[in-house]
Amino acid sequence: MMERQILVATTGGSEGVAMLKGIRGAGVFCVMTDARQPVIPPEARGIVLIGSADVDIAQGLRALLDTGLPLLAFGAPAAQLCAALGGSVTGHAFDSQLKDVRFANLGVCAGVEGGMRMLGGAEYLSLPQGFRTLSVAEGAILGYDDGQGLRMGFQFVPEAHDVEASQIIGNFLWQVAGLQPTYSCESYAAQAIAELRARVGDGQAVCVLSGGVDSATAACLARRAVGDRLHCLVIDTGLNRAGEIERIQEAAGQMGLSIRRINAQGRVMEQLRGCVTPQQKRQAVADFLGSRIADEVARLGGHVVVVQGTNYAEILQNDQTDGLPGDIPVERPLELLFKDEVRALAQLLGVPEQIAQRQHYPSAGIALRCVGPVDADKLSALRTADALLRQTLEEAGQRRQNVMAFAVLTDLTDAFRSFATDMKKLADAGCWSRSALSNTSVGNYESFGNLTGATEVWNGTIFNYMHQAEANEGVRCEAYDLSPESVVFAEEYNN
Repeated sequence: MMERQILVATTGGSEGVAMLKGIRGAGVFCVMTDARQPVIPPEARGIVLIGSADVDIAQGLRALLDTGLPLLAFGAPAAQLCAALGGSVTGHAFDSQLKDVRFANLGVCAGVEGGMRMLGGAEYLSLPQGFRTLSVAEGAILGYDDGQGLRMGFQFVPEAHDVEASQIIGNFLWQVAGLQPTYSCESYAAQAIAELRARVGDGQAVCVLSGGVDSATAACLARRAVGDRLHCLVIDTGLNRAGEIERIQEAAGQMGLSIRRINAQGRVMEQLRGCVTPQQKRQAVADFLGSRIADEVARLGGHVVVVQGTNYAEILQNDQTDGLPGDIPVERPLELLFKDEVRALAQLLGVPEQIAQRQHYPSAGIALRCVGPVDADKLSALRTADALLRQTLEEAGQRRQNVMAFAVLTDLTDAFRSFATDMKKLADAGCWSRSALSNTSVGNYESFGNLTGATEVWNGTIFNYMHQAEANEGVRCEAYDLSPESVVFAEEYNN
């Protein structure tokens, strides 16, 4: 999609994502690939290789080197790069230790000052002839380049707020790869709109609004690309939160999107019959939505493109189940953006705040939060528990973008039912506060420590309370349906 980009080749783990987001934050677009079997886009102008030990990337490394592009390696791949270029690993230098790291004022290390640094480990390297040492720590070569400043490696991984690594990466981007900081939300939006307009041509587009930020942002891009030739569907599957369909309709009006509401609750419940596992439920709902979208495409006739809000994390995790026939053209304008980047783009496009900052909600909805088979009574209980949880968090001012909170319905064993009954007795005896989320004890919420109390809404059956949580474990909120068949509980945790 974007021209003149950096390719981040990773062996797995969070380092690759952190590197990609950091480079994008510097104004250079980049994409990620598996270092073992890299896919190299023609727009690449440089490669950053990053990862951990115990991953053999020999075959992928050769493919990366064969491109002739500038290459910067961080972490364990730096030693493998040295060997691939004719050097060798002569022994193990040290494991995780705090070391005094020194940098030469050469190549990508120009202007980089040294100091104490926590290192995850390093090998003793014997560099090929003509290579330069760029960084050392107690006799071990940490950084090097090929003498021309085109291929280089460092046996450490950049950390958050890492001044030295930031300078090295900046020198690589600006001086070696010759890039300029031209990437932004605005530039991405402009190119996505242009590509949507070219893909749809004189035809029409269809987009399903699920109520989430992804589909809303994709629809806004499509609206700017093709105007009134965009047709938005709101499909009431019966798997949404309480009042969700109405909120979607209201938000669509604020975004200037014309919608058509389709009531499909009965048909979706029939589709879910016999589904037990989460994957079965996802596939059943995806198949139904796919068939319904296909019907809309047929109804419109001619050239129709389906616009989807699939994001980059879903692409990387191969977490895509759209259920569409293969002959229907699909455009995914957000497929190279992570969720936080989608939220930023949503704000740029004027997506209402309640949609732009909405917590993730799966396409199969509350059916995924019901363990085992789904029926109308279970979905009703889950909706009640979810509404209770969201209302309580909202009243306490604890609804935060980086936190997810949801309810799960599972079979209630005799032991668990006994435990829930005991909790009710404690509440009735006054041992628990009936407004924990709004009283002073919630002051400890941010550090996730010593939060005690309870919040309950009976209405016959539902019981909800907060209990003490270990530091960094999170806060647990449980709502119980004291019927013999089920218990509803919810857990809130950091993303």
